[in-house]
Amino acid sequence: MFNSSVPAGEVVATVPAAGTTQKQAAAISIKVSKGPELVLVPDVRGEKIADALRKLKALGLQVFVPNYNPNGHVFDQSPEHGTKIAKGSTITLIM
Repeated sequence: MFNSSVPAGEVVATVPAAGTTQKQAAAISIKVSKGPELVLVPDVRGEKIADALRKLKALGLQVFVPNYNPNGHVFDQSPEHGTKIAKGSTITLIM
């Protein structure tokens, strides 16, 4: 299970929940964090800003555009394409 606040390899939850009384030798399952879900940053340079915003938001990324112009195109981006970042992270687009 992906979890942005619990590092990979650490227990996120148990079933039954911690503190619950169980019979001796009863089965207990644990859910282990895979860490934050990562997404591969696409190359949106040269795209219309509206298209780039749609594409990045669909991946679950936040987008910051310092000098937003609805008719502009993306000149550069940070982090660069091909980078894996946590879902929910912010990518900056330069117009």
